[in-house]
Amino acid sequence: MNRAFRVCLASSGRKLSFLAGGNAHRWALVLGWLLIQTLLYQRYGVKIANDSARYLAYAQDIAQRGYFEPGHNLRYVGYCLFVAAVLETGAGTPALVLAQMALSGLAAVALYATARHLSGSTRAAAGAAWCFLLWPDLQYWNCYVLTESLFISFMLFSLAATVLGKTRWPGWLAVGIVGFTATIRPNGFVVPLAALGYAFARIGSEWKRHPWPRAVFFIPLVLVSLFATYWLLDTYWLRTFGITGIYPNGWIIYGWDGFRILPDQPPRIPDASVPPVKRLLTVIGQNPLYFLKVASVKALLFVGYAKPYFSPLHNAAIVLLVYPLYFLAGKAFWNGKLALPVRVYLGLVLLLHVLMVALTYEDWDCRFSIPLLPLVFVAASVEASYFGRKLR
Repeated sequence: MNRAFRVCLASSGRKLSFLAGGNAHRWALVLGWLLIQTLLYQRYGVKIANDSARYLAYAQDIAQRGYFEPGHNLRYVGYCLFVAAVLETGAGTPALVLAQMALSGLAAVALYATARHLSGSTRAAAGAAWCFLLWPDLQYWNCYVLTESLFISFMLFSLAATVLGKTRWPGWLAVGIVGFTATIRPNGFVVPLAALGYAFARIGSEWKRHPWPRAVFFIPLVLVSLFATYWLLDTYWLRTFGITGIYPNGWIIYGWDGFRILPDQPPRIPDASVPPVKRLLTVIGQNPLYFLKVASVKALLFVGYAKPYFSPLHNAAIVLLVYPLYFLAGKAFWNGKLALPVRVYLGLVLLLHVLMVALTYEDWDCRFSIPLLPLVFVAASVEASYFGRKLR
């Protein structure tokens, strides 16, 4: 991953020189995307990780027998369907990586269109797209046979389909994109919830002068949505995840043993027959102060992004590039430069991810936080365009 930083950051200066008036910046983005993907493929080729084998096996079952085996892998059925469709061409895993790269390029277009729509500035939109293309932690995943690349792309497709609405995306296509995103990996369920929140906020803003009809409409929908989320998590999504098993060993970052916070007394883990949400609440109730401590640390590590085992270059890039974008995105969010429905959408996606990590664990290579960075880039572009107009 650190080699990816050296490859991509070294070429950033040359790419930025393409930014000019008219359509030049669009051609620069296309050429930049092509060059970056070429460099990454030449260096990394097809990367097979621990989880890749089960995705490939599940995709093979789908393609050859039409069989969808129940169990844990069904939570990744969207990605496995994508893998099956690509491998059916007979081109093998190199075609899968190239398909992920192509979708990542289309996702950059979706990001650009969304940022331009929200910021009203082609320069700010181009800046957001360059951040997406040049940040190696994002493009790096295109070479992996893992869910990350496809999920990142469809997170951006879903945002564009929701925010741009009927002006660019037919309603049926938007619903299909948002629904498919939920099937790529288990945490994908936050995207339909965010889209639903966006719709509620749009309706609420249109009924601003009529509070009673708004309340009558909103309260039942919110209650039904909360119940549906709880039911889905408790009866399906969390059934195959041993999320309570991490508390006895004090794990903070999955895959890295360099930092643990052990409880004073080992918690008593309820039997596996107990529903997962109740099992988690039982463990939390035994030692709420310990839970608050580890949950806070995990949330801070998740949002902070930098890690002690990253290279100095990697952490310096995060501090110098990502943290200022956090600041710009936060200003756009809290100062109302983003419309309320957009704030609801982004806020739900971000907060639900923070909550999930706080309840479970951060991943050693930031696989949970990386898909959120493009949303930060979009929000930051709005504040950047506002700041640019003030300077002029």
